[in-house]
Amino acid sequence: MDDADAAGRAVLQLGARLIQGESGTGSRVFADAAGHPFCLVYRGSTTRSVQA
Repeated sequence: MDDADAAGRAVLQLGARLIQGESGTGSRVFADAAGHPFCLVYRGSTTRSVQA
């Protein structure tokens, strides 16, 4: 997605809550109304793999 702040506001208006992440980072983690986590990852962000 291109506009991280607009996307974050949109999911919050739909009932999500922010779990972690800040403006200027590559992603933000939200939880839906039932508590299920999901991420928004923004174009141009650098992500790295995490292995368990």
